[in-house]
Amino acid sequence: RLALAGAEAVLVPTALPAGWSGSFIAEHMIQTRAFENQVFVAYINHHGSDPLFSFAGLSRVAAPDGQLLAKAGAGEEAMLLVDIDPKTYAISRLENTYLGDLNRR
Repeated sequence: RLALAGAEAVLVPTALPAGWSGSFIAEHMIQTRAFENQVFVAYINHHGSDPLFSFAGLSRVAAPDGQLLAKAGAGEEAMLLVDIDPKTYAISRLENTYLGDLNRR
């Protein structure tokens, strides 16, 4: 919905748990979602633990072409700085017509 409404970047603050599911989402799904929606995705995941949960960390920034622009490790506190220029990904948006195809239904 955000991409269809014209968003060029989506910020995702989250607190996924440590373990296989949190790792899978961070390591595979974030870049995939950026690619299929042709947006930048900044996925900011809590790290460390509290009395009830341990969190995955693994924050990252992905580009519309699926490229990983920056990442933090598991359980690592980090500041990720990325220069984002939407024009750089014009070719990716031209070649990946997924969102446009949704509008043609």
